[in-house]
Amino acid sequence: MILLPGGTLNILPKALYGDLAWPEAAKAALERGIERRLPVGRANGETFYVAGFFGPTTLLALARESVREGKPLKAMQRLHHALNRSFTRSIRARAGSRKMRKAEGIGVLLPSFSGGTESDSLEWVRLDARHLLDLARVSLRAMTADWRNDVSVEISETRTGDIYAPGIIPATLDGEPRTFLSYVRITFDKRGPKVLALEGE
Repeated sequence: MILLPGGTLNILPKALYGDLAWPEAAKAALERGIERRLPVGRANGETFYVAGFFGPTTLLALARESVREGKPLKAMQRLHHALNRSFTRSIRARAGSRKMRKAEGIGVLLPSFSGGTESDSLEWVRLDARHLLDLARVSLRAMTADWRNDVSVEISETRTGDIYAPGIIPATLDGEPRTFLSYVRITFDKRGPKVLALEGE
């Protein structure tokens, strides 16, 4: 496959082809591309290639989509709903076989999230936001790589994970909203689909 840039973030194509626009990326991939296996994550079998986010805080993604659609009232309603859920229905999760711990949110990142295409594990991000101020601070710091240094963020490496909640688990897989019921099993496959990538990207 050749995964061409075409959306708003283009995280995965950028990891494969740098900052080339799609015509140049396609030409370069066909002329000098090398075959690679793209690592993938799976949430109850559903694949994602950049990142999966789980927990009530992911409802903020729905508010963002309403803003993009030009529906400010709906965005405010969704924002209010997300903030109400964020501190009343924590999830419990674990990376690998570690102890189950409470969290406001879990991020599962593939190497493409940071601009790479190879890895032997997933990056497991546990958000322990105890107050609205914590959530706001991490959200602001998420605009840069500095979010990794926030005191509410805990990062580890894993190939599997488990996420539990007493009801619905809101999620986003590569930016698309999803919902899971009670339990999500996370798995990693370092040898996913074959893609053409550029050497050094």
